[in-house]
Amino acid sequence: MDASERLQSFLAKLPLWKRRLEANIYANFPMLEEVLVKDRDKSDKALPPSLKPELCKYLDTLKNSFNGYFCTGNLKVETWIRNPFPANIDCISDEDFAKDELIDLRT
Repeated sequence: MDASERLQSFLAKLPLWKRRLEANIYANFPMLEEVLVKDRDKSDKALPPSLKPELCKYLDTLKNSFNGYFCTGNLKVETWIRNPFPANIDCISDEDFAKDELIDLRT
């Protein structure tokens, strides 16, 4: 798994983490869970009502801010560069002369 795939994976997890946070499931935030269990009865592991919306908003902001720092567009378009052998050469424009070299590599 390369860096771009890890980034895509992380970004895909953020909405899941937000839903879990809204459902009072803190497994993705072990330090938060530890504080909540320590400070409250184990049967009442809920965040203070004013804090949960702030954390959810933060997760949304974090997801959106990654678009400004990293290229999170369609990274699958150029997969043939990373591994040319299983790639479908039809996805490469006929005007791209690298297509000739890819055919040479494959034969």
